[in-house]
Amino acid sequence: MQINTKPLYALILLVTVSFLAYTYYHSPSTELIVLDTMSEQNVIVQFKKTSSSDERQKAISELTSKGAKVVNDDNVDSKRDESYASFSDPNSFAEKPECRRCVNYGAECVYPPKKRFDPQIIEERLRKRHVHSSSSPPVHRHSQVISGEGPSTVPIVSIFQAHPTPAPPSPGHGGPPTSYASGVCSPSLRPLGRTPLAQVKRMDPMELLMALCRDTRMGQFFSEPVDPPEFLKDIFPDEDELRCFHHCFTYTLSTMVVNEEINPWVDLIIPLFLCPTGEAPLSVSALRLGTLATGAIHLASLEEKGGAPNTNGHTRSLGFKYREEGVKYLRAARDIKEEMTSDVFLAACMMMSNADLIGANQFWREVLRLARASIHLRGGCERALFGNPKEGIYLRPTALRVCLVEHLVLLEVICEYNLNFSLPVPCVVLDEGTGWWEKLERKDPVLPDTIESYAGIHRSEMPLVVRVNNLLWEHLQYFKYLNPTLDSQSAWIADFNQRTATICKDLDVWYEKVVPVIRHKRTRDGSVALWHGLQILVKKELRGMARGDAEVQKHAMDSLDICEQVGPKVEGMSWPLLVASSVLVEPFHRQRAREIIRSFTCQTAYETAVVEEVIEECWRRMDDGMDDEGCSWREILVEMGCAVMLG
Repeated sequence: MQINTKPLYALILLVTVSFLAYTYYHSPSTELIVLDTMSEQNVIVQFKKTSSSDERQKAISELTSKGAKVVNDDNVDSKRDESYASFSDPNSFAEKPECRRCVNYGAECVYPPKKRFDPQIIEERLRKRHVHSSSSPPVHRHSQVISGEGPSTVPIVSIFQAHPTPAPPSPGHGGPPTSYASGVCSPSLRPLGRTPLAQVKRMDPMELLMALCRDTRMGQFFSEPVDPPEFLKDIFPDEDELRCFHHCFTYTLSTMVVNEEINPWVDLIIPLFLCPTGEAPLSVSALRLGTLATGAIHLASLEEKGGAPNTNGHTRSLGFKYREEGVKYLRAARDIKEEMTSDVFLAACMMMSNADLIGANQFWREVLRLARASIHLRGGCERALFGNPKEGIYLRPTALRVCLVEHLVLLEVICEYNLNFSLPVPCVVLDEGTGWWEKLERKDPVLPDTIESYAGIHRSEMPLVVRVNNLLWEHLQYFKYLNPTLDSQSAWIADFNQRTATICKDLDVWYEKVVPVIRHKRTRDGSVALWHGLQILVKKELRGMARGDAEVQKHAMDSLDICEQVGPKVEGMSWPLLVASSVLVEPFHRQRAREIIRSFTCQTAYETAVVEEVIEECWRRMDDGMDDEGCSWREILVEMGCAVMLG
């Protein structure tokens, strides 16, 4: 027969604790409060502040000698020290008191101790959890935006992780770069010794309200920014890179096209580095960094406008740094034929040029020279697109190559128009007398042509643009230095005047025959605004008309009308607006131009800030009585030390 000793054991423990409580209670320096003696297996006692450590230890030793365990908790209220002693059966030892018993017996539970709610502590812990490094500023959800919509996200993760971005090559050679320890490019923010040329103005509340009402991706940025999908955090573990890529993919690249439904930058170019095939690894790294630079610079402009949390220049410094690292890859790749003839190399140059365009960067020429060198190495645009029939090489132009070549043509035209007097040659990518440009026209009457869908310009207008540009270059380079009395030079002048008359006639014919058949409104607006800009240049600079001439003013007013009602997609309209504004005389018309420029702000970046500054300086010089050359926006750009691309 077995005797149950548990009740007896509990009774002995109860008597012992009661005796200790009585002893310590009557002690002059020690107070012991019995909080719970009703439990069969657990006893909780609490020492007050008046008890010394020796006296507490003596009491605890009495309990531990009988099988109790002491648990010390430092996270208690500052007004008291507490020691918790729990006794249990040696065969069934509990690490903590069971709070369920406190509930059953109606006792106040003192374990675990209640902590005060401190919102500052909570905020600090959340910040440490979500911020990548202590040197990086906190990131707002506006800054981490990318659409979850996109092709085949799962393969991207596995493929990309197998190809981490290497470290940038040394400037002196093009050897294979070594990898960063982190597996991805995470540039340090060393001072670049370059001061940003442009600062955008902060948008007022009404402008921010109008921005979020736009039916564009940028309108969504101001109203409902998209959080990044989780899988991209594996591709871009660095917080800054993740933030810049998110913004570029979701928002910045939408500003590179006028038809956001068809975006070759997203569909064709981004996969070149997200899903690399092993071709042209240096160019792949350059393209990746160019994309990060483009996103960082665009996001930095939004921070200055007040549309995103301000990082005090951190994001813009990232943009410069990414670009600097990417150009190092391009320099290393230029000596390798396989890299130079790759579409990825040309794509990297075009993406880097986008960063230069929206960032108003004056160091844009090197990248454009590298792009031209790539086309030259392939034998020119026609051979790069269609092959060489004389040698039996026939190619069908791919959508990627068509996009890259057309974008290079646009960039070259932008550069030549703004600064053609400072460059050694006129347009060379799309030259006069070749038919490859017309061959690229899309035959499907339903779908917009490629150049229309992302530039908003009719294909047939680009050869006219090149011809006008070449005449302007020829005029600026030679005409003012010629002596009309010399027979050879007078013959050249007569030929030049004849070609000027021919281009005037061809511009009129184009307007009469082509404009009525342009189907898409945005293409018609962009093409006609560009046509008015060409007319102002031809009549004012080639034919010598004054800026106040009725014909010149009519073209300027019509151009302002188009810019005012073009709609939310204002990309590519800055140049026609600049040309029209450069001949405005009346204060009312100038104020109208100012308001149009401000309406472009939410859809553009730093280039619009430069346009605004140049126009104001142009008007100041006109009012001061300077000559036409001194009032030219080209002259102003150079004298301001801001020879950037404007488009």
